[in-house]
Amino acid sequence: MKKRLIYLLILIVLAGCTTNPKSFPYEVFPDSVTVAPSKVVDLAKHNVLMGWGFIKYKGWLIFREPKITHHCIKAVSEDFTKTLEGVNMGNGPCEISQSIQPFIYHDSLFVHDPNLRKILHLDIVNDSIIVSPYKTLSPTFVSIVMPIAEDRFLSAYVIDSALVSIADLNDSVYFRQPYPHDETLQNMESFTQNAEYVNTKFTISPSKDKIAYGCNETGAYGFGRIVTRDSLHFDKLIQYYSIKNYHMVEPYLIPDSTHIQNVTYATSSDKYVFFLHHGGPRWEIFKMIESHRILVYTWDGEPYKILTFKENPNLFQINYDPERNILYGIALNPESQYVEIELDGVL
Repeated sequence: MKKRLIYLLILIVLAGCTTNPKSFPYEVFPDSVTVAPSKVVDLAKHNVLMGWGFIKYKGWLIFREPKITHHCIKAVSEDFTKTLEGVNMGNGPCEISQSIQPFIYHDSLFVHDPNLRKILHLDIVNDSIIVSPYKTLSPTFVSIVMPIAEDRFLSAYVIDSALVSIADLNDSVYFRQPYPHDETLQNMESFTQNAEYVNTKFTISPSKDKIAYGCNETGAYGFGRIVTRDSLHFDKLIQYYSIKNYHMVEPYLIPDSTHIQNVTYATSSDKYVFFLHHGGPRWEIFKMIESHRILVYTWDGEPYKILTFKENPNLFQINYDPERNILYGIALNPESQYVEIELDGVL
């Protein structure tokens, strides 16, 4: 928490350097369409305070709550008739001190604590969240980005100079993807390049054979393939503007205030990649999690369409549901809301 406060103070200082942020070239997209949410649910009525990251799991919406709550995991039934609470904040064997978004692996639900270097297994039985220890991780293992194959995870490592790596949970690294865009970053200290510090959002296609990413800090994008469970290949790389001015305040890589915020979340169908895009200047620190448009690319990396919102939902996470062909996400207006956007007739 202390480091994050320092980061925000640095951004405030840098905000005074200039009032002319770069703008994103939205004109490269051949089409734009305005959409309205087809469903909006007030999550505060279901005891979900913020919902920092969530996924669907066996008829439940699984939310990760911030540290200020006693229970860091909330489960709300998809019909919004039940709410469950589980996983206490703490240092015990079945507690966590910090969490990232829950993930599904082998059709089971897990949550990762990067601070205590452990993974907990979660299950929902008789309307209760059951928690059990699953794995203790190496001190070099920073975060699990997402599972990609049997016993393989996209991961960020402190000691690894890659943007992201493929690893197992036993600390074996099988593949490293160096940061492929800006020479400024390629020449920096190794741990400033990884996904943890350039704030990269990855997505894998529902068919599990394609991968894409967007970097919030640097405005870089990549589109590629999962060649084998031990290798990736990015066929198309995009960087719309050169980024040269960085300030190193260990361990943070701080772009100057001419930079805009880019991708805040990513998801995909088998046909399209969806990037939740902010586009505001860096000094809008209190709007960092709000995004007002969705950039749609083909898997070839071609700009396809921009989705803007008839009523601004202030989204900060989106996921794709392949069974219903919808985007669903979390918005702040000003409290947390669950939002659905239908794609039939739009794409």
